[in-house]
Amino acid sequence: VRQTDTATVTLTAHRTIQSLKNTNTGVIDTAGNTLTIESGGIITQNNLTFGSGTSFAPGTLTSGTSSSPAELFVHAAGGSTTINSVIGDNLGGGAVSLVVDRGSSNAGGYVGLQGVAANTFTGTTYVSGNNNNVHLYLNKNSAIPASGGRSVGGDLVIEGGRVYTGYRYNSG
Repeated sequence: VRQTDTATVTLTAHRTIQSLKNTNTGVIDTAGNTLTIESGGIITQNNLTFGSGTSFAPGTLTSGTSSSPAELFVHAAGGSTTINSVIGDNLGGGAVSLVVDRGSSNAGGYVGLQGVAANTFTGTTYVSGNNNNVHLYLNKNSAIPASGGRSVGGDLVIEGGRVYTGYRYNSG
């Protein structure tokens, strides 16, 4: 699916798509539903927001459809991506890992995990790029699911990108 306009797209039911490419500033309001990115990931070339930052039913963003582990790729190829939706394991029960990278772009970008509800995915979080072009902002205490009272429950693997905690970035 290619999103090219600035309109807000609101999910009215659970949806599964192969991939999502954003080329213009936009909002995808998951509105209490689940958006499953089955295989290709999310490519952002401009500013993109998932969910509403003030919604108490933000919906879920996930990857894969079976009980097998899956990876949710966010290719930050420009601009900023704000994820207010919950990132969770998939509907088939498979563990989801979050992979933030710059894709094939040299531009890079910013990805912020925000919103009011805790993320629930149980896989690893990967940040890959070089220091100046891939940034992951953990803007809520539960951005990476916690266990045992720690702020990072699963593994966090940083391979050349940057990770910021407790910092709210300017997505505009």
